Amino acid sequence: MNARALFATVCVSGTILPAGAQWYWPPRFSASVRCGDVVGNADLTLSGTWPDYCSPNSIRVSRVGDAITLTLAHDVPAGSICLPALRDYSFTSSIVLTDGTYRVFASLESRSIPPLGPTPVGTLTIRCLPFCPADFNEDGGVDGSDVESFFTAWEAADPLADVNNDGGIDGADVEVFFTSWSAGGC
Repeated sequence: MNARALFATVCVSGTILPAGAQWYWPPRFSASVRCGDVVGNADLTLSGTWPDYCSPNSIRVSRVGDAITLTLAHDVPAGSICLPALRDYSFTSSIVLTDGTYRVFASLESRSIPPLGPTPVGTLTIRCLPFCPADFNEDGGVDGSDVESFFTAWEAADPLADVNNDGGIDGADVEVFFTSWSAGGC
């Protein structure tokens, strides 16, 4: 093998990477939620690996309707030397959300490379209001439409079907739902 091949570099979106290096996008998304009286305080995290020493340095969260965008800022001062190296990063931002299901996107803003995203990275379901599994469709009544709504969600593995809040969608949720439904409500 000749010496040039050992030190070959590739330019990807303005960043010099070692030969064979990969662009690590989109980042990983994770969340934790603490319920208050009627809203959830969500800590949203993006993490990943960056291909050089000039990794992202902050995160910003914004929301429009049911879409949440986490924007990584890549503010590299002019004249910076960003040597190739794989660096892990993790940034968390908080937002207050009402009950619902939200689509989560990641984007990247930079002065030195073209922007990326918004790229879908996950969904987030918030359920902090007192919830009565028997009135699954939350129309104020307990009837057959709740059974239909529950089983539609349950078969689709919708996080809302996790009525026992154990993190899984299984037979235990069916039992909790029907116990509450048979009793006529909560």
